[in-house]
Amino acid sequence: MRSFRWIVPAALLFAGAVPAAFAQVIIPGIVSSQLDPDLKGLILLEELNCVACHASEAPFAAQAKKAPRLSAVGSRVNPHYLEAFLRDPHGTKPGTTMPDVLAHLGARERGEIAESLTHFLLSLKKSDFALQPPDSVAARHGGRLFHSRGCAACHPPRDEEGKELLGRTSVPLGALQKKYSVKSLAEFLRRPHASRPSGRMP
Repeated sequence: MRSFRWIVPAALLFAGAVPAAFAQVIIPGIVSSQLDPDLKGLILLEELNCVACHASEAPFAAQAKKAPRLSAVGSRVNPHYLEAFLRDPHGTKPGTTMPDVLAHLGARERGEIAESLTHFLLSLKKSDFALQPPDSVAARHGGRLFHSRGCAACHPPRDEEGKELLGRTSVPLGALQKKYSVKSLAEFLRRPHASRPSGRMP
């Protein structure tokens, strides 16, 4: 069987070569792991979803990563965040595997396309998105649960002021207060794979 040891350096070279499209992708543990290079390359192909656009006749079983379901994205994600994410995914959510498909366009055209896409996605929503202020008592209890129920195993822990203590392999949470409502975030935590079928969130 042909070796695919070229996959890892090629994927890493690609990640560092493009301006913002993939340069900040975070896949915890994969780069520093002791996995066989062939297996590591296969994981990168799947996590970066290369096979969604690039066909290959190579004898390995890379599976296409399922994209997040967008049928109700307008109900669970703040429209302003959604537009900003479409316009600049890595500036809005550092570490995302979402490619910056508008990177080659000028700022004005990027904004116009992002706005149009946002209006389309909002037309699919099942209910209106509504922000609610967090309950301070529930927030303190949630902070204790965050550090005791396994969340900090993948996501960066917080200091006493609530600031992220970002580690090299941590998955940043980003500005959750700008993306979700209390209701939609709670629903995601209850059923993470309902909206992200290929997500690693347990």
